Amino acid sequence: MQLRQELDEIYAAFCGTMPAELRAAARELPHRLRMAPTPSGRWSEVFGQEVTFAAPALFSQAMPQISPAKVRDAVLAHAFAIIDAFGTDRIEDRQIQGSPELDGILRRVRQASKGALIRVVGNLADEVTNYDRGHRAMLHAIRSERRIMADREVVDFDVYERIAVGKAAMGAPASVALARAAGWNVAECQAVAKTLDSIWLGLQCHDDVIDWEDDLKRDSAWAVRLAMSCRSDEPIGASSAREIVLGSGILAALLRRSGRHFRAARKRADALGARELATWAGKKEEHAHWLEQEERRNSGYAVRLHALSPWVAQIPS
Repeated sequence: MQLRQELDEIYAAFCGTMPAELRAAARELPHRLRMAPTPSGRWSEVFGQEVTFAAPALFSQAMPQISPAKVRDAVLAHAFAIIDAFGTDRIEDRQIQGSPELDGILRRVRQASKGALIRVVGNLADEVTNYDRGHRAMLHAIRSERRIMADREVVDFDVYERIAVGKAAMGAPASVALARAAGWNVAECQAVAKTLDSIWLGLQCHDDVIDWEDDLKRDSAWAVRLAMSCRSDEPIGASSAREIVLGSGILAALLRRSGRHFRAARKRADALGARELATWAGKKEEHAHWLEQEERRNSGYAVRLHALSPWVAQIPS
């Protein structure tokens, strides 16, 4: 299955069902959410990791009895839930201005996701596959994060990871629903959800390392809030915040946790028979471990490496 092509086809078909007055804006949604540089940007170009938009398809490799139609519906339910989550997060965080038009599009994205989820699992009464419950958990986490940043609260990793899991609450229902449809038992379905929680935490810890300087400009850097847990004073400004972060070792600590979460995901995915997902998580685990070692040797290494990566990619091998 060509997952990125599948995503674009699914979303294009969805846009074709929209009211005429929303159709053009729906096609440009990646750009309107400031996730694509041009109005013609596609969702396949937005998502860096296939697991982000197509997790059910990766689990389906361990479900030979499941029908392609069920997998497609699960991918639709998952991808649209993630699109809804991104849009909601950006509006709640005031990175973009909400509008009736944008609200109308996201509401229909949500309805399409819920409809596909029902086609996969039959009903949404279960705690894990309950779309509305997941959406409420996501909103609570987004608003908790915003409050922490606004109040400049000092937090520990327990708080940080609890909010990260809450923000990713929409990332498990479709994959768990597919596992239920395939006849997996309760323990196996729980393992699917835990695998995804570990993946989202691994990705979030990594992102909060490489993006922390950009986040600092919006006064929303988790690295600062975590680094402050070992100090009694607040940073006066950006330069002092930078000194605190680089001197605290918090970036290496985040990368260490990223590697641990990917290791947990790898083990569970392997036990479930999702070999491709296990291999991917293993590579992420290795990269996080390597990057942690480099960050310990030279604080700020991860950010510099990320900034140089587009230039390095253009150098002929």
